[in-house]
Amino acid sequence: QRVLLQKRPDTGIWAQLWTLPQAEAGSDLQDWFDAHVDGSLEDAEELPVLQHTFSHYRLHLQVLSRKVRGLRVEEPTLRWVANDELPALGLPAPIRKLLDGATIKTPKRNSSKPRNHE
Repeated sequence: QRVLLQKRPDTGIWAQLWTLPQAEAGSDLQDWFDAHVDGSLEDAEELPVLQHTFSHYRLHLQVLSRKVRGLRVEEPTLRWVANDELPALGLPAPIRKLLDGATIKTPKRNSSKPRNHE
């Protein structure tokens, strides 16, 4: 199972991190989806809304889950990522939390030192 991720710009929130493709509230997500993805948003499953609090505002993430056939365009900022590749990518904490609660579980990074077994 894979998830489509998009690399954020060099500046701004979550600069250079990988996130789920996104659209601002009220924008036409369907237009973006039609231009980039071979599939449809019809019958997309709405995952529970995730709220993340920054120091000066709250972010509400509404994720749609949908199986698709592939991408319509090749863009270096879009990438299909397998579950076992997720720990190697820089993901913002709320995106990792969201993916952990979805069908795909992100393996945790192993930051501990190897144990010496004697």
